[in-house]
Amino acid sequence: MFRVLPALATLAILVQTPAPWSYPPTKTGDATDTYFGKTYKDPYRWLENLKDQDVEAWFKSQADLTDALLARIPARDALANEWMALDKLKPASYSQITNEHGRVFYKKTLGGENVGKLYYRDGWEGAESLLFEDGAFDAVVSTFGVMFASRPEAAAAELARVCRPGGRIALTTWLSDSNLFKMFEVMRRYMAPPARAARSPFEWGAIDRLRELLGAAFDLRFERGTSYYRQPSADAAWETFSNGYGPTRALATSLADAQREALRADFTAFHANFPTDLGICVPREYWLTVGTRI
Repeated sequence: MFRVLPALATLAILVQTPAPWSYPPTKTGDATDTYFGKTYKDPYRWLENLKDQDVEAWFKSQADLTDALLARIPARDALANEWMALDKLKPASYSQITNEHGRVFYKKTLGGENVGKLYYRDGWEGAESLLFEDGAFDAVVSTFGVMFASRPEAAAAELARVCRPGGRIALTTWLSDSNLFKMFEVMRRYMAPPARAARSPFEWGAIDRLRELLGAAFDLRFERGTSYYRQPSADAAWETFSNGYGPTRALATSLADAQREALRADFTAFHANFPTDLGICVPREYWLTVGTRI
């Protein structure tokens, strides 16, 4: 206990001492909203555009000030090391447990670990085995797959964990404004609201988001590409998707007859926007992301 008290006392002193610094200036704007005849000012709305260079500079200046102040706290590293040691004493946590053909798969996160690992057992009483060791693969490839993971940060961390230093990653992800995204928008109008808010898988179709997810672990490069979906008719596209593509088939099956017919009409109308002499041809834009593990 005596090892922690000096650091806590220092923190208390810092809290009581008047701040000897000045915060970076924050400009204000003229944005307003009017509701029920009353106008409300929103002078900091400009900060909501995270791609704006002024916003990036503002966040960086705030972070620089914070980092500089934290670096001045005496015994900061000793306190952080104490907390990390205590964190490692936490019991393991388990999640994403599934049973497939007699094997049990699950994610296990030990105390002190930021990213859990995937394990399996042959039956509930079988010996535990790590599914993939750290750095187990020379290359990791995903073709329009990982973008649909329900927990994108966890998925990106797992890609980095199993790829060896110097190894490579290659992903294709649909653009966030691609025709494939627009097709999903047609379907989304007929979907039940999600039980909880979730990030769109099409965020993987923006370079800034790809850098956010993977840039700390990989040296990334990007190339834009287009694939072409061809069918003899828009009706043929509906038959293919409603019978053979999991999300569309599940949605169509879940709807009452009238709703299913309305979905079919909207789905075929969307594909009919891309006519050719041979039927339809839908250009579907994507990013090819290639990276080297740092």
